[in-house]
Amino acid sequence: MTIYHHLYVKTHKITGLKYLGQTKRDPIEYRGSGKYWVPHLEQNGNDVDTNILAISTSKQEINNLGRYYSTIWNITTAMDDYGNKIWANEIPETGGGGSFGENHYMKKKGYIETRGGINGSISRGISRPSVKEKLSGKNHHSFDSTIYQWRHEITKEVIKLTRQEFIQKFNCNPGNVCEHITGCRRIVNGWQIVDSKNYRPSKKPDQSGTKNSRYDHTVYHWRNNELNIECHMTRYDLIDKFKLHSGRICYVVSGKQAAHKGWTLIR
Repeated sequence: MTIYHHLYVKTHKITGLKYLGQTKRDPIEYRGSGKYWVPHLEQNGNDVDTNILAISTSKQEINNLGRYYSTIWNITTAMDDYGNKIWANEIPETGGGGSFGENHYMKKKGYIETRGGINGSISRGISRPSVKEKLSGKNHHSFDSTIYQWRHEITKEVIKLTRQEFIQKFNCNPGNVCEHITGCRRIVNGWQIVDSKNYRPSKKPDQSGTKNSRYDHTVYHWRNNELNIECHMTRYDLIDKFKLHSGRICYVVSGKQAAHKGWTLIR
């Protein structure tokens, strides 16, 4: 019996948290594992999108791809503008090992490149018609055929496209588009949905900014010896007021960096 290994990315529809994993089971039904991911599902529900990155009979190939994507996406350290972790992974998928460039996988014997998969992503793997038919494009159970009416915030141009057509036309991040449709993101690349015959606004709560369950409300004690300023405020207030880099301030808070543009944390 041939065993197929799957590399996948799961994105929580409400919180936006992502998880990179692999399994021999059905990746759509399998909810994933991980010390941070599983409790997150138990707390927020198993309402996720699953993106299949690769399918192969070689476990080693999936391991290599797991390390590759772990590196280019910085899954253990990547954070959003509010200092929240983007990925639930605490270590690189399969851990250790070398890294390979894009061409290594594109040219690898036995691999193919297909477009039009889940959320219009690229899926690389050994040809398996039954699996590709189940997971690709309009045949996938979560395919959204709704035609949305989009309007550009600046130019006021109005167009009608499905979410997949919109993603491909403007090369958008599928996760950002999904968050906009579910009401968790106000705008995508300057566009927003204004009307659609089948569109119904999401009843899910806004998870952005201070409403995000992972928002850091802590008021920190900051000092800048260069400007001779000392203040008490949240990291986000500091970032907004002094136009600082959110990632660098996050490093200062976590202790990975001593200071950013003169700003230090008084502990």
